[in-house]
Amino acid sequence: MDKFSFNGRFTTDDAQAISRLLQDGFKIPEPRTRVGRIGVEMVSESDGFYLFCHEAATRPGNPPQYLLEGSMEGALGPTRERLQRLVTLAHERKIPIDLEFVQVNEDGDELGEPVIFA
Repeated sequence: MDKFSFNGRFTTDDAQAISRLLQDGFKIPEPRTRVGRIGVEMVSESDGFYLFCHEAATRPGNPPQYLLEGSMEGALGPTRERLQRLVTLAHERKIPIDLEFVQVNEDGDELGEPVIFA
């Protein structure tokens, strides 16, 4: 089974909107949420899937952001579709998003060029 790593950024300060977006986009239960050193952190884990999303520290005057990173196992087609669904929902909900993914080996080394969603 192939493994893919993904990372992205949401430009918002609405933790509840991000939590709902992650649930709906990835079709997962509500992520575990806690307040970390900087702000809100969300984690979701299941067989072959992991995500960590956290509020980023930004400089005064810069827009608030949440950073997303994670991995999932599966074939390229379904992985791309799942990530595209997240991007599509973010656009529909007017949450700016940057997202990319790449296939990785068991050690996490990239096996190709990242795919960037616009």
